[in-house]
Amino acid sequence: MLATQQLTEFLSVVADRPGGPAAHHAAVDCAAQALQADVAVLMIDGGAVAAVGLAVDEVPAYALNEVAAGRRQTLDLAGAPHAVTFATIAGESPGVLVLGRRGEPFSAEEVTLLRGMARVLELSLRSLQMVESERRYAEENDRLHDSLQRRQRLFEKLTAIQRAIARRNPIEKIFHAVTDAACELLDVEMATLNLVDRDDPATGSMTAATGVPPEVQARVQRVPLAAGGASGLAVLGDELVMIEDYATSPIVISAMAKARLRSVMSTPVHENGKAVGCLTVGMYSGAREWDKPARK
Repeated sequence: MLATQQLTEFLSVVADRPGGPAAHHAAVDCAAQALQADVAVLMIDGGAVAAVGLAVDEVPAYALNEVAAGRRQTLDLAGAPHAVTFATIAGESPGVLVLGRRGEPFSAEEVTLLRGMARVLELSLRSLQMVESERRYAEENDRLHDSLQRRQRLFEKLTAIQRAIARRNPIEKIFHAVTDAACELLDVEMATLNLVDRDDPATGSMTAATGVPPEVQARVQRVPLAAGGASGLAVLGDELVMIEDYATSPIVISAMAKARLRSVMSTPVHENGKAVGCLTVGMYSGAREWDKPARK
């Protein structure tokens, strides 16, 4: 009857803990009290994860693994000999619950109680692992759903642009459709399409823009690429350029700085394998860290 009550209390204590580390500590503390042990250690995958009676980093892992293998029944812990006993924990991450106390060894009834506690802990840890697995699965599903939505939106925008090209819409309208789509797809506040001057490859102009004041756009026509900020560098280096703090960057366009642009990212646009311009996006309201999905 007493053992049943102790197991019930143990289950209540362990199940009341929301996470693995808390459950680990609760288990060793409750087991130590129930069996009047001076030391209790929980080993998972060969390493100590919780302990009572000594610090986790002072746990003699090798010696306790010897106990778990049935090769030792006594152990020197905290400078004194201890009678020890253990109970194994099966599961995805196998472990062992080891108890030690100074004085008389553990009785058969105590060993049976410890094994019951280990079984309870095993079930609790398995439940925690299932919850964590389900949480990761849900997060992955959310990421996949978001990714599919982004791809669907991208497909719709590309299809709309292709239709506009097929209908021979004015090139200016098509370019503006590109910058509008970039703003929507990347959740940014400005986007520009900059093209190299065919008669003077050392200069470029902002051909289309979304979210750029007209007076600012007028100031960035026929600008030398070397003075073209992130856009010019993207074309000259034929590479992705990211500036997360525009105000402190050494490569800025003064007109865009005055418009209080905070972050910018620019990627080259190619024709027959050669960089002939760039698509640039940016934020005014705050600095932005350009994550991997945005860079793609």
